[in-house]
Amino acid sequence: MRRILAEQHRSVAGIILRLAWKLALRRDEMHRLTWRDFDFSKKELVLPGRCTPVDEETFAALWERFSARGRQSEFVVISDRFLMQMQPASISRAARQALDAGGQEGISLEDLRQDCIMRWLEEKGVACAARFSGMAVDTLYTNYVRYPEEAVQRERQQAKVDEFALWQVIQAEGASPVGLVLRLVWQLGLSVTEALELTWEQVDLVRGRLRLQDRTVPFGAAFGRLLDSIRMQRAADADPRVILSPRARSPYDAPRISKLVKTALIRGGVEGVTLDMLRRHGQQRNGKARLLQAADAMGYLTRNDAMELLSLSAAQAYERLRQLVEEGRLVKVGARYYPAGAVVPPREHAQKVCEYLTETGGAYRKELADILHLEARQCSRILEKLAQEGYLVREGQRYLPTKETGIKTDQKMP
Repeated sequence: MRRILAEQHRSVAGIILRLAWKLALRRDEMHRLTWRDFDFSKKELVLPGRCTPVDEETFAALWERFSARGRQSEFVVISDRFLMQMQPASISRAARQALDAGGQEGISLEDLRQDCIMRWLEEKGVACAARFSGMAVDTLYTNYVRYPEEAVQRERQQAKVDEFALWQVIQAEGASPVGLVLRLVWQLGLSVTEALELTWEQVDLVRGRLRLQDRTVPFGAAFGRLLDSIRMQRAADADPRVILSPRARSPYDAPRISKLVKTALIRGGVEGVTLDMLRRHGQQRNGKARLLQAADAMGYLTRNDAMELLSLSAAQAYERLRQLVEEGRLVKVGARYYPAGAVVPPREHAQKVCEYLTETGGAYRKELADILHLEARQCSRILEKLAQEGYLVREGQRYLPTKETGIKTDQKMP
């Protein structure tokens, strides 16, 4: 195939073959293709529902063609002889003649296109193949069974939620079924089944909340306006469910909506993410916000506070708090979790205490607790540990610097 492309470097047949074998274009897409569909600065082909990178060799051939023919026609595939847009039958004939002359009898443009898609699947993965080709994910799975399932599982395991890209998908989808499901699942924490079975009787637009079987879920004013506009467009005798197909006005089942959502996410650059993953991510994100708000209001949190606030197990609460500590949004001192900036972090305790003792010659527990922005009782264990490590010594109710304190304070404290 590469030999044929080299031989047909400057001909329209070479362009046709490259469009099929390198960019997976159908014959009718080639027929309508214009130079405006190419972003030469980014080396991309941009068509409705797809954005396909152009490799260097194909880009060079297209640029040479554009330089020679771009002023003669807005269309990419034009006759070398008549300089007019080629019709679909002529496109197929030019490709077949070039393939036959190169010893590739019996090969069609569709064969080349499918070979391109298979290469994308094997080299780039299903997400890129869907984005490059514009095909729905379920269509790829149905028609290209050679794609290994283990690669799909690997993509899911490596997937991360890009919140900004996800937000852009939601904005682009608007009031579509996909947009509604993403809002309900990711932003409000509903399960897919709850979202699909949601009826207008459960939507309280006045109070801004959804009444589910086991809980009430508040929503914002913007989402309320969106729901109100959808409800106003529904006929009086329409199905009572909120999410219906645009044309048939019929409800969706979970597999169908999941495939539609996945296709929209991939095209928006959110790859390897499922609705279940988005629900868990949304719940975790919203849970973190509630924990931070509670820590600000109460001054600190314990694991038991987190368990009660979010209805979590001990292990789940610990993991949620641990993540906030790693993110630098909470500071753990003993068994308490403080808002970042509210207390001195444990790694700085020794340095702060030693500097103060060296300057003053001694201090009481309350003074040192104030230095660390902790309660006096919370500070006791910290001072005991520093005494054991030789940073200070206790005499009665006072804490004094040791001979080594001055040396230690000149060093990096643990």
